[in-house]
Amino acid sequence: MLDNGSSDQLEIDIPPQYQDAYNRIEDLISDVDNGIVTDADGYYYVLLENLRQSITEPAERSSILLQLHDYINNNRITLPADHRDKLDILILTLTDETLQ
Repeated sequence: MLDNGSSDQLEIDIPPQYQDAYNRIEDLISDVDNGIVTDADGYYYVLLENLRQSITEPAERSSILLQLHDYINNNRITLPADHRDKLDILILTLTDETLQ
């Protein structure tokens, strides 16, 4: 596991319209931290961290969302159904936000 610091050490001023998505990302990261998701190469964790850090930047966020989508759909990682559902909702929510 990469040592990216704990989520409570990251200080980002989150605008209210992104708070729900930010909380969803935190939940997904927590699943990895708690071993619910096995991330052998650590790349999924890095993508989630990068998404969390760039949540208010549309261009960066869009790029990371594409990377996440490609990564999970190329069977590089197996996600439990409930985690995958949370991720799919997050991707849809942020993709809709990016297109607006």
